[in-house]
Amino acid sequence: MPAFGVGLRLNTVIHLERDLEKNNESVKSGTVIDPALFVFGEIGLNPIAVFYGLDLGFLFRTADEKNDEPVTATIDGKDEELDHYLLHLGLHVGVRYGAHSLKVALSMEDEDATTGIPLIGKAIRAATVPVTISYGFRM
Repeated sequence: MPAFGVGLRLNTVIHLERDLEKNNESVKSGTVIDPALFVFGEIGLNPIAVFYGLDLGFLFRTADEKNDEPVTATIDGKDEELDHYLLHLGLHVGVRYGAHSLKVALSMEDEDATTGIPLIGKAIRAATVPVTISYGFRM
């Protein structure tokens, strides 16, 4: 039986300040806000099912701080804070057989956020398409 759903995700990561003893400096990584709107579905008959999903996410990260001052870099001849944002699209498809599942996703999750195919952004790395292949087993 087909299934379909729509959802909203909001991840936020706040980094605490830490001291570097060797350099006598305090360092604080930027705050991350990572909301996404997603649709997902599943088609199949027991025990085999095909599932899919599409995420539209917006990643925002404030600049890192060193000694309570935002870290800057020279971009196009101007000093700018290294905050950044990224509008991205994530796609995934997979197959579930009983308790086993295999999924291929055009997105990636790290310790702070989820990123997908870059659409627009500021101060992001070169546009790449992240690919994740994952296997799961449910008891």
